[in-house]
Amino acid sequence: MYVVPFGGEYTIDFCTNFWRTTVFFCGMSWSSEFHWFDIYDASRDPYCGDCNWTIQATGPCVDYYKYIWKESVCYPWNKKAYLH
Repeated sequence: MYVVPFGGEYTIDFCTNFWRTTVFFCGMSWSSEFHWFDIYDASRDPYCGDCNWTIQATGPCVDYYKYIWKESVCYPWNKKAYLH
């Protein structure tokens, strides 16, 4: 587990597995709220490379500007669930 301070950055390098089932998730908390999101899901994210995410109260946004879109794509948070 890594704790990234407010305004901080975190980088991971990885390769998608052969079956394209690779998933990485992140949890974010502030005040009394906790949210989590599949920050990389091979079935959703078609490209490997630099993906720059920003976190908003409504959910995370990613810039795929090097690939397809020139604007950020925003997603809602995953549904609330208890993570063990």
